[in-house]
Amino acid sequence: MVAKNKLHVKLLLKLSTRPGPVSSQTAREARLAHSRYHFSDADFFSDSPGPNHKNNSYGFTLIEILSVIAILGILAAISLPRLGEYRDIARQTSVLHDLRVCLAETAIDIHEGS
Repeated sequence: MVAKNKLHVKLLLKLSTRPGPVSSQTAREARLAHSRYHFSDADFFSDSPGPNHKNNSYGFTLIEILSVIAILGILAAISLPRLGEYRDIARQTSVLHDLRVCLAETAIDIHEGS
């Protein structure tokens, strides 16, 4: 049995230091894996993270942030030129609404005879 990663080495070392019948081959493999990966005993038997402890951070990497900024820039470049067109269409719609209201008020005034 060959150690494949740090967790596997940790398991082999714990098996080799447990009391009870353990094959000499397992103990030999644990010592070999321990020397191959250069782990100290503190890496395996302490629950507190040491100075070489990899922090499982939940932040974003620089590439992820830059790609989001690039995508937002592309979307802004596409949408900003159309913003002026939509503003003009909104103004036209507002003027048409005002004309219809004025026309309706005029029609009511004519109908009432004032």
